[in-house]
Parts: sequence; C-alpha cells; structure tokens
Amino acid sequence: MLLAALPVELWDQIILNLDESDFANLAHLNKEENGRWTPYLYHTLSITDEKRDKALASDHGQAGLKRNTQHIKTVYVRSQKALILDVLESLDTRLDLNTLFVRWQYYKDRIINLNPLIRLLEHSRNLCHLTVANVNQEPVESLLMTIARCLPRLQSLNLFKDNEPVVRPIIIREFLETCSSELETLTLGVSCSSNANTIKEDLAAMALAGPVKGSRTHPKLKCFHFAEDDWMDTSNSILPAILTTFLEGCPNLEIVDYWMFWQGNRTPWIFKHEAIIDIVRRTLGVHVLARFLNSEEINNIQLDRVLAKAISKLGVQGNTGMQEIWQSIDLEVCPPWPSMLETSRAIAEVAASARGLQKVYIEYAHTMPSQDIEAILHHGRDLRIFRSRYCPILTVTDPSLLLPWRCRWLRCLHIQFGGIPRPDVKTDFRGEQIPAGTPLHSGTMEESRRVQRKIYGVLAGLNCLEELRLGHDSHALWLEMGVVDGKQVYYDNKWQSNCLEMSLESGLGILSRLKGMQYLQVQNMEHRIGVKELWWMQRNWPNLYHVLGVTNGRKTNIPPGRIYGSDPRVLECGVSMLFQ
Repeated sequence: MLLAALPVELWDQIILNLDESDFANLAHLNKEENGRWTPYLYHTLSITDEKRDKALASDHGQAGLKRNTQHIKTVYVRSQKALILDVLESLDTRLDLNTLFVRWQYYKDRIINLNPLIRLLEHSRNLCHLTVANVNQEPVESLLMTIARCLPRLQSLNLFKDNEPVVRPIIIREFLETCSSELETLTLGVSCSSNANTIKEDLAAMALAGPVKGSRTHPKLKCFHFAEDDWMDTSNSILPAILTTFLEGCPNLEIVDYWMFWQGNRTPWIFKHEAIIDIVRRTLGVHVLARFLNSEEINNIQLDRVLAKAISKLGVQGNTGMQEIWQSIDLEVCPPWPSMLETSRAIAEVAASARGLQKVYIEYAHTMPSQDIEAILHHGRDLRIFRSRYCPILTVTDPSLLLPWRCRWLRCLHIQFGGIPRPDVKTDFRGEQIPAGTPLHSGTMEESRRVQRKIYGVLAGLNCLEELRLGHDSHALWLEMGVVDGKQVYYDNKWQSNCLEMSLESGLGILSRLKGMQYLQVQNMEHRIGVKELWWMQRNWPNLYHVLGVTNGRKTNIPPGRIYGSDPRVLECGVSMLFQ
C-alpha cells in the first residue's frame, strides 16, 4: 500500500472517516498493516454499553489492552458498572491518558464505587480533559481533592450535575482554588450541604482560615460554569465565601455561566450577591444585565415595540463608567403572538454591537425573521444558550451565503433549518402526494446533500454543544383535524419536510467532533435516522443519553402514522441511550 506517501491532510481525512471496526479489519491484513493501524485501533476506547465493557474486562480484552497500553490516549465510558476503570487502573505506568470521559448509567438504589476512578486519576498526571457525570449521592470529596492534587495539566474539566452530589462549602472552595492553573474551561455542578450547623461551621472556618493551602490562580480560565440551586438562598454569605477568592484569581474570564435559566423570581446566583457581581463586572470589564419579561405585563398590541426599546436601551453605568451589556434575555410571550420584527432586530443588533450576551430565550421564536437569527448566531461570540419553546426557522436559500457562527461557547441550540431541497419527500404533512415539480421537492439528492453538508459544517464548529433541538412540539393552534379509517386524527401543519435528513449519507458524520452532545430532539421532522445512525451516535457522542423524535409520525395521536427512519428496526436496535 502507498498510504504512507499520501499528503498529511489527505491522510487525516481518511482517519476521520474510519471507525473502530475499520481499524480492526485493517490491522488484521498482515504484519506491516498491523503495525500501521493498531495505534489507531487503541488510541480511543469507546465503551458505551455493557457488552463492550465486559468484553474489555475479560482476560482476552485485558491482554490486548496490556500489549497496547502506550497507544491508549482517549477513553469514553458510559455503562452501569464501568468495569474498564478497574482494568485501566491495573495497567502498568505506560498508560498516558489525554482525555477521560465517564458517565455512569445505574439504577436509583445502586451506589457508585468511585475508588477505581480515583486510583486511575492518581496515575494520570498528563490528563488534559476530564468529564465525570451522573454521580449519585455518594460523598465525592476524595474525588474532588484527587483531581485538584494529581492533575496539574488539566485544560478542561466538567464535573457532575445530573444528580448533584452533596458537598460541604469549604470543600467546594478548596477544590476551586487548588485545581489546575492550566484550566481553560471549568464546569462544576454540585449541591451544597443544606445542614445549618455544617454551613455555620464552614463559614466560620473559611473566615478564620485565610488563603487555602496550595491555592493557585487561574490566568488561562476563559469559561466558568457553576450550578445554581435553592441552597444558595439559605445564606447570603455562602456563595461569596466559596467563590470570591477563586474569581479574583481568574483575570481573563470571558464567560461566567450558571446552570438554570433566568425564571421570574428565581434569580441566578451571578446576580444575587453584590460582592460576586462586582468581581464579575471588574473581570469582564462590563456591567452585566439580565431581565425576565412576561407579556402579561405589557399591552400585546405594543409588545414588539416595547420589548425592542427595552432591549436597545443600553448605556454607561455612571459610577463605574462601564458599558452596560445584556447577559440574559428571557421573553415569554402569550398567544396571540405579536410580530417580533423589531424585538428580534434589537437582539441581533445587541449581539453585533457588544460582547457579553450569553443567554437568549424567546418562548415563541418561530415569528423571528431568518436574517436576525443568523445575525445573532454569527455575531454572538459569548452566546451559551439560544432556546425557544417553538423554534425559529433559519431558511438556507443559498448555502454559499451561510455565515460562519462565532458562538464557540454555545451549549444549547434550538433551531429549525428550512429551505433545504428534499426530492426524497413525496408526501405533505397530511400524507397526501406532493405534485411533481414542486419547488424544494425537485432536483437531485446530491444537490440536497450539498446544502446539508454545509449546514453540518457550521454545526460542527460548536464544540461545546450539549443540547441540539432541530424539531418542535405540536401546538394546538397548528393542528388540523382529519379522519383516517373512521377515527379522528390531528395533523401538525408545521411539520418539517424541507429539513436535515440526519442520515450518514447526508453528512451526519461531519458532527463527530461534538463529543459533549447529551440531548438531540428531531420531533416532527422528515428525518432519516435509522439503526446505523443511532449506533453512529452512540459511538461518536459518548455523552448522548436521549434522542427524542426518532419514531414519531405526522399524526399527533398514538400510535404514530409510521416509523420515521431508514429502518423500522430502530425500535429494537439495542443502543444504550434513551430514544422515542
């Protein structure tokens, strides 16, 4: 074979399009090819089901791992028992991990044993990227302190949240102040101990102790994402005591994020404490604002203009001289929905003219013009959440004009892509035949997939993406009644037919770099997700735990009209994530 003579760029593209089974087959060709392909075969271990976990923990699996320990750099684990952690921990010191992702799947009454993970981390000083998710209520102090003590080269760290393990305030502070100074992104989702005596003791100890022993500054930290929960209301002193020194040691922060969205009287932690917000303002160099607006407060006829004026009215804070910026905008608009032309344009202008806009939630964003949606995503470099109950539609009439999205920190995106030619779709939302020659249902599949590949390419740049919602929920105002076999059914007239196929043939594989993907919604879409797509998602998106809309049909009654996907076997394909 002449593969060694290929240009590096072409070689890299070949590697990106091969999976584990391809590497295994190539490694078995002969001795020379075994030496070429074995490092790729063992470079990334993806354990996303119990069968795979048990296979690698078997005598045969362990023998292979021991022979190739030096090649193992990345490990993704999503299983109930995570047997692979015991195996890796028992390997000799040649194991040199760069990336480790662990998400337990377990029954509620099963306690997770963290000791194998702790022992593995103690010998992984070169680890650069670590995610540990879905840990239950077992104490995690030892794990946190091991991470802080033994992993000096960590660049990205994402811990917990799903079940919010309980941690004492003083431990949270010590962990934050002593973890790696190389960190660029840090996500921490825990619950603080709610015991009044514990809180009182820890507050007193933190006040007397002074600087934490071994504390570090974090000059490289760009994004800090901290969970908020009701415990933060128990004392006005807890959060400042935990975070003040840590935040003061992060001079180059660009994003200070909270878990929950702005919801009426549920104020996010960043805005609850003057000491905290003062540090955030000084670090970011701007005066951050957030506002929750409910349309019941405003005359609906004037709503669009009132909202646009409120959003556009930013100035300079007098006593500090800092520019005001919107950090969060949350609009809940009740039917009848007004035109959102002025409001969406104001949000787009804010995104284009100033940094700092992190969260946008518009309940009924389907009325937003396509050009404003694109402008927000193109200019909103600090955007973390772009959510809606009824998603806005970005119409892609010419893929060559699709602007690059600069929102590199985006973790939640709700959007519909329209205007995609789909000659394979022959029936409309009622199941009736689409006339031949109908625009967007003519042409060739290659033309359609050229457009889709361009869109996948834009989405693939969102490396922090965790939630992608491409479909929508049915609304009563959009339903049309019909009768099938003497039974009354309802059809959703917003059914998407000119949408992404989400098939491997259409370019889904371009999204393989979105390793943080947790939730995918494709409801009420004419997608083509089948068995091979679900298995591809399980292999390439190790954090994915829920795919919604795989099997729904056009009729909103149950059972659905037909299974949507390239293969009806999706219902029995055996993947470990939830889907429906």
